[in-house]
Amino acid sequence: MTKEILTLGILGHGALSQATVLTFDITGNSNGNFLDQGYGDNVAAATVGNFGYDISNGTTPDVTVDYSRSDSGSLSWWSTGCSDLTNVIYNENDGDPLLRITFTASNNQNVVLNSFDIGNFGGAVTLPGLSLKDGNGLTLVQLIDVPIPSFSSPASTFIIGGFASQVLVLELDLTGLGGNSDNIGLDNISFSQEAVPEPATMLGLAAVGAWFACRKRS
Repeated sequence: MTKEILTLGILGHGALSQATVLTFDITGNSNGNFLDQGYGDNVAAATVGNFGYDISNGTTPDVTVDYSRSDSGSLSWWSTGCSDLTNVIYNENDGDPLLRITFTASNNQNVVLNSFDIGNFGGAVTLPGLSLKDGNGLTLVQLIDVPIPSFSSPASTFIIGGFASQVLVLELDLTGLGGNSDNIGLDNISFSQEAVPEPATMLGLAAVGAWFACRKRS
């Protein structure tokens, strides 16, 4: 069985040394609990209290992460059953049209969203939309009608590289999914921090073209 991988980005950003993966490993958590809003904030170690992270590629001490839905309520946590993922976050509010994650950098740093996995607790659905925006609401990535395989298939991996901003907002549009809206889970969210570039560097990046590729990997 193959794993779907979608790659999006712009040229000019290589591998970054400071990267955190949100694995949502939370000791003592129970299925259906709201996700603690402190998870993912200023990650400087693999274990912080009862929170666990993958920091194989570094840490993100200058980035905070917020989780929300359309009514400003928090997202929820579940351990298994979402495709082949372990420990995921999702929007428990049936029929709610939005799952949002906001990354905010400080101390003259930018945040870069590298990748994330989307899994499914139920049958195959089509996600109406997926977007990445900056803090001013400018759309950096926009996908429409994204197929999400059923729970019996591997999770889909989305690789997004090269979009750096002091604020990045990842949104999943759940409009029209009804009772299936809470079947969509997120996991393994990888993000990095990097110093805000000098003006001359920013001019060079502005000249770089955009690219889009989609492939499958076993």
